Amino acid sequence: MLDEENVTVVELSALRMAEWEPLLQALVHSDLSRFKFCSLHLPSLMNGEEERTVVRSSQALLWRKWPLIVHPDAISDFGLWRELGSLLCIENMDKRKPVGRTASELDVIFGQLPETKFCFDIGTPGKSIRL
Repeated sequence: MLDEENVTVVELSALRMAEWEPLLQALVHSDLSRFKFCSLHLPSLMNGEEERTVVRSSQALLWRKWPLIVHPDAISDFGLWRELGSLLCIENMDKRKPVGRTASELDVIFGQLPETKFCFDIGTPGKSIRL
């Protein structure tokens, strides 16, 4: 889709668990070398087994040095996520989510994940930006 566009950054996204495995398979055959910056948005809703699967498969991608973005309410086992170190990015949430909306809520999460970075989402629901 971006072949004809002058875009140098991209966020690959598998917001739904059903999209995760197809995205991983697509990465094997995708040449993303033209992008100066890539990030990967992990599924936003996972059960315990899915959470382990996503973290394990994300570990296999650490060599790419891409930020791995996750919603804070998708995390149930902080110990698993610590293994992703400084490439893990916690995204702020809006009022529709139960956690990650305020600085104090995020502070609790960053206390559990001290190496983690912050992904500031300024998106507006229902609107898209054309690059």
